[in-house]
Amino acid sequence: MYLLITLSQLRLRLRRLEAGASERLKVRMWLFPRLGCATALAIVAIPVSMYFVADSGSQLSMRLLARSIALLAYAAGRALSSGRRDTPDTADVAVE
Repeated sequence: MYLLITLSQLRLRLRRLEAGASERLKVRMWLFPRLGCATALAIVAIPVSMYFVADSGSQLSMRLLARSIALLAYAAGRALSSGRRDTPDTADVAVE
């Protein structure tokens, strides 16, 4: 989750800087974008280093398995709900 937040902040801030280079941002970030990139790399480096430690390798594997199951359940739920949207809703049917 923290990685997604870091990457989205980098992306949004870079877009705003490109769009209005002359306009200064109201909230400034220290060492932008280097600090954001370093944070993203650190967030990725911690689970990678966990994989190589014998005691935490099984924990990382179970965590990745649980996350993939959650993503599959989310994708299945989206697929099922998109099929339901094709049926007309009772509020959309005109009563004569």
